[in-house]
Amino acid sequence: MLSPVVEVKNIWKSYEVKKFGFKKTFFYALIDISLAIFKGETVGILGESGCGKTTLGKIILDLEKPDKGDIFWFGKNLKTLKKEEYKNLRAKIQAVFQDPYSSLNPRYKIIDVLLEPYLINIEKNKKRALEKAEEVLSLVGLGKEVLNKYPHALSGGERQRIALARTLMISPSLIVLDEPTSALDMSLASQVLELLKDFKKKFSLSYLLISHS
Repeated sequence: MLSPVVEVKNIWKSYEVKKFGFKKTFFYALIDISLAIFKGETVGILGESGCGKTTLGKIILDLEKPDKGDIFWFGKNLKTLKKEEYKNLRAKIQAVFQDPYSSLNPRYKIIDVLLEPYLINIEKNKKRALEKAEEVLSLVGLGKEVLNKYPHALSGGERQRIALARTLMISPSLIVLDEPTSALDMSLASQVLELLKDFKKKFSLSYLLISHS
């Protein structure tokens, strides 16, 4: 049987919220959570604000550490991964966040936003990186003329397409989608969701879709 792309087992995560003298009070965002996501599968996490869904996404991405529990990427426990192995596997797990503007460096032109992950994770060949950038821009419905623009010069829908294009630059296996359409109007949100459906079929992608509605 194939290993899941990502699996979490018995994850706990708490945050300290108040102190009364020497007594600490904790808010438990995650209590004994387990789930697995297989190749080509979409798993949805639905819940109101503050229920811990974004925290779980960050733990899967290794942007936050759990209090206890285990995270597995491609059947391998993060606790046992060596540095080079961690780097290679981490590149296969990407994210698109709710606010595309805050996730794009405002000082970077779009060409830099797209080329950077390729040059760091795939190969230091700028010519092939640029070819890949033009390819993924076409996939998300944007022309290469955006390459020399800054994020502030793009619309919200265009920025979210750039965020998606950036993940495709390194051919991921899983994309964590944290409220990817909540900052967009209904028409743009529908377009982004259609792109995600197309990419899932085309690249056998797995998605963790986080939403409040």
